This record gives sequence, structure tokens and C-alpha cells, in this order.
Amino acid sequence: MSTSKSIIDETYINVHLKGGNLHSELLHIEASFNKGQFKGQSIPLRCQWFNITKDQDFVEIEDVSGQFYQPCILDIDTKIMVQAIPILDFEYNGMPLVAETNFLQADSKIFDLVNQAFNEGEMQLNCKLENIQPQDDNQPFTDLNLPQICTLIANDQGLMFKTDQNKMLFNIEKYQLKIIKKNNNQIEIFNQNIKLLVALTNNIVRDAIFQFSKTLKSKKTHLSDTAQLYVTLSDYEQKLTQKDNEISQLQEIKQKLTKNLNELQSQCNLNNKKIESNDKQLAQQNLQVQNKDKEIYNLKQQIDKLDGKTQIFIQEIKVLKSQVILLESTNKKFQLEIDELKKNQHQNQDEIREMFYKEKLDSLKQQNDKCTKENQQWQLINDQLMKEIKKLESNNMLILEEKELIQNELNSLKKKYESLLQEIELNQKKEKSDISSESDVQSNKQSEIIISNSIVQNNNNGSQDEIKRLKITINNLEATIKNLKCDYEQDMLKLTNKHFLKSNTSQEIQMLQKLANSLAESLSDKEQALQTQRNINRELLNKLSEYTK
Repeated sequence: MSTSKSIIDETYINVHLKGGNLHSELLHIEASFNKGQFKGQSIPLRCQWFNITKDQDFVEIEDVSGQFYQPCILDIDTKIMVQAIPILDFEYNGMPLVAETNFLQADSKIFDLVNQAFNEGEMQLNCKLENIQPQDDNQPFTDLNLPQICTLIANDQGLMFKTDQNKMLFNIEKYQLKIIKKNNNQIEIFNQNIKLLVALTNNIVRDAIFQFSKTLKSKKTHLSDTAQLYVTLSDYEQKLTQKDNEISQLQEIKQKLTKNLNELQSQCNLNNKKIESNDKQLAQQNLQVQNKDKEIYNLKQQIDKLDGKTQIFIQEIKVLKSQVILLESTNKKFQLEIDELKKNQHQNQDEIREMFYKEKLDSLKQQNDKCTKENQQWQLINDQLMKEIKKLESNNMLILEEKELIQNELNSLKKKYESLLQEIELNQKKEKSDISSESDVQSNKQSEIIISNSIVQNNNNGSQDEIKRLKITINNLEATIKNLKCDYEQDMLKLTNKHFLKSNTSQEIQMLQKLANSLAESLSDKEQALQTQRNINRELLNKLSEYTK
């Protein structure tokens, strides 16, 4: 709870007192905030309890300051009022909180116990002896281990305390009882010599022993007037409640009976409807039965007619049976003949199979011989083809070597061509330098022109000779390539012709076609390489012709 200072009064707090109808009920006061930031939170209280008599006298209940109070038999016919002050962390500026009960009524259980004790002549109770205070120092009770559980016996002779083993602790003839209100279920027993503090099992037992001892002292065998009135009232209340319960039960039974009557009436109506429908069905069934009787009569007449026919059929069946017996005998004969024919047929079939298998074996042997011969021939053909393929591979290697030589010659020609280009560029530079030098002497000009012309003519003559040589070499190379190509094509035609003459199967033709295709691809690759080389040679010739111009 916050410690900040606030102004709180009784309007901020709700108070509720639980219990208060019977004197045996525990009273409990509760308080909680009804508004503000602490709404619904419970509040601890410091209380002061009072008895209010019928004359409106207020008597404080001593030594009771908590939020609980257990009334006793002395509080019957009084009201219990409680004044409470909230215990807060901040200042409370309101009036004390007040709550009270109605006039407490006696619990009939107490008087039942008292009447039972009077009938038995004594009252026995289990208790716990908590404290002993001798009034005289000459009577010490040091041999008792307190608290001591024992049995309390009250009768006309006084009070006796016994252990569980029925051992007498002590006997008190003249005594007085006092109920200690601040502690539940405790009672004080005292006289001139001793004072005992005893705790009982519950508050009802405590009030019963108090009332029993009080009536014994006054030498009355009946209860007080107020107690008797409360007992009679409680009896009447119990009887009234029983009658109310009986009336409610009767009403429930009446309601159930009315429901059952309604259900029975509805069922009766349904049953009547069912009976009517059943009557109609019975009438229909009677008509159906009459119709069926007529049908049965007609069927009997038909049966009589059929009986005559059945006798005729029986005679015919006998004739047929005799015929069947004859047919069975003939059938057996035929079966025997068929079995003999089957045996003969099996023998003939075996002979025919032997002849057929012999002919097949002979034909298979002949075919096997033919196949072996053909395989030998094909092996020879394959050997020849392998030799020819090796020759072609060697020719291909020679062609590749010649191609490399041609490429080397072309590379040398390129180098010569580049050197010629460089010389031509140098000559052009010299001519430009001669033309620009106009300050030189004319005689020197004429001599230099004569020298340069002679050099140019010599260079031009040399370049023309080299160009002619290149053309001749290129033409020779082209002629050799054409010859090689023709030779290669003729060899391939020879191989294919030989092979087609000797081969008869489709698989070998496919193999030869694959070889021919591979060789044709290699030829096409070589032709492409030659074509590129021709293009290069033509470009070189064009450039040389440009320089000669």
C-alpha cells in the first residue's frame, strides 16, 4: 500500500460482518475499499467487541481485539456489536466502522447434550488440562506433565479428572466455572484451593458443561425458561421445515402425476388410432384370405389335372430309362474301340515325329556348314578391308606431310612478301625526301634521280620474277592436290565396289557406309583447308600486283 498521505474516511470503506444467527456461529468482520486507487483491496482492522442487552446496555467484551469472535452461551439474547478502526500506512480521518448482529439464538445442540447428561446422571467429556495454579502453596502438582489429555466427568458429587488408563488425577467437589471469551473452547475451573485452565474439543461442548454445572448447582433438573422456549421454538421450526418439505414433495408428486396423466391420455389417443387402423387392416386381411381360399380351390383342381398327366409322364420316363441303359452299353463298347484307336494313334505319332526330327537335323547341319563357309569368306573380306584401310591411313599421313610442306613454303613466301613491302616503303620515303630538298644543286638532283631510277627498276624486276615463281609454285600445289583427291576417290570407289559385290547382309553395308562417310568428311575438311590457302594466295598476288603498279 502506498505511503503517500491521503484523506480517507468511512465513505471509502465497505464493512461486512459474517455470522450472527446462532450463538455457536463464528463472527468475522471484513473491510475493503469501495473506490479510489485501492478499490477492492482488503483492510486489516483493530476491533473492540460489545454485548448489547435488551435494555440497550453496552458491555465490553474484554481482551478481544481481533477480527474474529466466537460467542458463548452467555451471549444468548444479546446483540454483538463491533467497532473497528482501519490499520493503514496513512492517516484515517473517518469515524470508527460499526457492525452488529441480531439477538443471538441458542443452538439446540447444547440443550440436547445437557438433557442427555441429565438422563445418564453425568457428563463425560474429552479435554486437555493446560495449566494448574494451586491457591495454597502446600499443594504442589509437580508430578504432572502439562498439558495433560484426560477425561472430565461432571455429576452431583463434583468434577473428576481421569487419565486414559482410568487413573484418578484429582476430584473437585465445590467449584465455579468461567468461560474465557478471548480464547475459543477454553474454560476456567476454580475454588479456594486450586485454579485449572481446561481446553475442550469445541465451543458447543464448552457451553454444554457450563449449562450442566449451572443447573446442578441450582438443583434444578430442567432447563431455564428461556432455554426451554428456545428448545420448543427450535422444535417447532424443525417441524415446520419438515412440513414445508413434505408439501414441496407433494407438489412435486402432483406435478409428476399430472405429467403422467397427460402422457397416458396422449398414449390412449394414439392407441385408439392404432386400434382403428388395425381394424381396417383386419378387414383387408379377411378379404385377402377369402381371395386366397378361392385361389387354393382353383389350384387343387389344377393339381388333380396334373396328377393324371404325371402318371403318363412316369410311364414315358420308364421307357426312356430302358433306352438310356441300352445307350450306355453301346457307349461303353465305343469307348473301348476309341481307346484302342488312341493307342495306335500315339504309336503312329511317335514314328512321324522321329522322321520329322531327322529331316530337320539334316537341314540344320547343311545350314550350319553354309554358315561356317560364309563366316570364313567374311573373315577374309574383313582382313582385306583392314589392309586397305591401313593403306588409306598411310596415304592420309603422306597427304598431311605434303600439306605441312606447302604451309611452310607459304610461310616463307609471306616473309619474302613482307621484306619486299619494307623495301618499297623505304624507297617511297627516299623519293619524298628527294622531292622536298629543293635547295640542292641541280647537278646532284640529276645524278640522284638516275641512281634512284636504276634502283627502282632493279627492284621492280626482282619483284616480278618472284611473283612469277610464286604463281608457278601455287599452280603446281593445286595440281598435286587435285591428283591426290582423284586418287583417293578412285580408291574409295574400288573398295565400295568390291565390298558390294561380295557382301549380301545389311549390317556390313552399314559399316562400309560409315567408313565412306568418315573418309568423305576428312576429304571435305582437306578441301576447306586448301580453299582457305587459295584465298590467301590470291590476296598475296593482288597485293604484289598493286605494288608493281
